[in-house]
Amino acid sequence: MKLGPKPIVTIIGRPNVGKSTLFNTLIEEKKSIISDIPGTTRDFITGKCSWQGQDFTLVDTGGLEIIEPQKIKQLSKEQIPNSKKLTSLIEKKNLSLLQETDLILFLIDAKIGPLPQEKTLALVLKRLNKPILLVANKTDNQKTRKEIIKNKSDWLRLNLGEPIAVSAVTGSGTGDLLDEVVKKIISPEQEIITRIEPIKIAIVGKPNVGKSSLLNAMLGEERVIVSEMPYTTRESIDTFFEYKNQPFILIDTAGIRKKGKISPGIERESIKKSLASIADSDIIFLVTETQDPITVQDARLARAILDSGKGVAIIANKWDLIRNKDTNTQNKFVKYYYRQFPQLSFAPLAFISAMTKEKVNNLLDLAMEINQERGKQADPDELFKIIKTFPKEHKLKSIRQIGIKPPRFLIESRAKPPYPDYLAPSITKRIREKFSYMGTPINVSLEFIKQDKHI
Repeated sequence: MKLGPKPIVTIIGRPNVGKSTLFNTLIEEKKSIISDIPGTTRDFITGKCSWQGQDFTLVDTGGLEIIEPQKIKQLSKEQIPNSKKLTSLIEKKNLSLLQETDLILFLIDAKIGPLPQEKTLALVLKRLNKPILLVANKTDNQKTRKEIIKNKSDWLRLNLGEPIAVSAVTGSGTGDLLDEVVKKIISPEQEIITRIEPIKIAIVGKPNVGKSSLLNAMLGEERVIVSEMPYTTRESIDTFFEYKNQPFILIDTAGIRKKGKISPGIERESIKKSLASIADSDIIFLVTETQDPITVQDARLARAILDSGKGVAIIANKWDLIRNKDTNTQNKFVKYYYRQFPQLSFAPLAFISAMTKEKVNNLLDLAMEINQERGKQADPDELFKIIKTFPKEHKLKSIRQIGIKPPRFLIESRAKPPYPDYLAPSITKRIREKFSYMGTPINVSLEFIKQDKHI
């Protein structure tokens, strides 16, 4: 499955050669988490890049190296929480990604000559019959440039051409690199395509509620690493794809839990990025486990989603684990969920199983419906009928929709504030009864006017 309609350029290399730093520099955004801990980038991260009018998708991968057993013994549990099995899985997924990529950037450390694993990796990459650019990173000064020249014959034995010298930290040489990238990916027969704006969906929830499993089920493939270990997903991961001619971006985020339980370092940064994913999304899938009670943290997360103004659907995952279901079981759960999430009473509730893929196929249709509701314009005449039903003492004179995504309404009144606490919620309720706006928050504000205005 293609990550998106744009060309795909993938950064490959052993751990700690600067892949994430180069990625952040090229997309001009600090998206990948940078750390000295090997294997920090466990799955591939995507970002938008543009150069000389050419857009492409840049991919940052995990290091293609299985950590040796003797090295694992030297690292603490925090440094290497993943097992050898998980590390092997990362390698397998990166190699699968390369089948889709249009250009490979083989990143090396300019200060060090070719290592045995890099020689092996070069052989594997050449068998893929993909264009490859050899990129020598960490050429931060004249000394490292001389070292490249010194080791040039060694690198040329890889049969990947001469290295392109860059410094991911300072940005030196990246312009020349991007020039070469564009030459490799641009096609003379390229057509100008009118692109439909993608719908961005952030999958959020506490650790281990099945967010990565849900993403995999929606895509029909093992796109994201799934593990029973909390915080396997350390970064927000963007996945581009199309469904019914509608482009989507799915964002699998690190699990969110109480601030007091967040350890410093990578985990704290992951939580920060998860919250940023909410702000950057159009629609949020709030994933919960049906077999476990809704917690205070779930409710706080729901409040953050409401405050964001994004579209939202509540996903009741692991529905397959509920035993002895009868005709009333789902109704009981519906009442329970909306009792626990009163602030999200407008959000659709979907009972699914990411593991068995039960009803997962309906979620993208649901997302498209919510996205349409977020952009809906209410009929002005029908809006005016709503405020005319309220008592005259409120002196409501006009109402108009002043925004979409989320829908925003301004009501003008000749009555001076403060207004009754129930007034805005009551008008919001009437608007929903008339226009639905399923899955999207509504903002209603009142404004005092001194004289009548025409609608």
